[in-house]
Amino acid sequence: KQLGGEDGFKDLISSLESENIGLYPDADFQNVYTAEDTPSNKYTASNISGETSYIQSYDMVNFSAYDKLTAAVLNMDAARDNLSSFMEDYSEYGLNNVSFRSLGAKISANYKEKEDYMERQETLETLQDMVKTNVADKGYSVMGNGAFAPYIQYMDVVNNMPVESAGLDTCDYSVPITSMVLRGHVDYTYKPINLSYGERKDLLRL
Repeated sequence: KQLGGEDGFKDLISSLESENIGLYPDADFQNVYTAEDTPSNKYTASNISGETSYIQSYDMVNFSAYDKLTAAVLNMDAARDNLSSFMEDYSEYGLNNVSFRSLGAKISANYKEKEDYMERQETLETLQDMVKTNVADKGYSVMGNGAFAPYIQYMDVVNNMPVESAGLDTCDYSVPITSMVLRGHVDYTYKPINLSYGERKDLLRL
């Protein structure tokens, strides 16, 4: 059956709820994905060179950029308005779950010279306040991507959680302390184990 439109979305919600299956519709209030039109400069953050900040995705085979997955980074004023407007509309569907793909994975500074300037720590604190006020305090179950510690308190599901170190030359061993601490407190996923070089070790780290 083809799914589409508001009625189709409501049918999907009803069908999954009848089977006691949780649904986490995904959104991204921090970035705007576009292949052609760039958002107005007043809505975007700037990198340290003063240019509009972008997040680029790459093909793992040939390392070429995916043009359709290019994302312009929003400044915090635009992100705040984006999240507030989204949650207001989203609440009409009666869902208690929501997923934010960039939450817990990316924190971007804004190096504009004017009043929009915001370094990473201030960005982090602003994002925390936004999620707490608009989402967590309203009782939503939140799914995020990655595991930045300051965000964990607002998440019920963490995707792509790291369970090993970055493997730098100064590290001899890796202890899966994150999964040890969070086990039983939040649900989490790791990278696909079938793509791993050491499936047994990855299973143990989980």
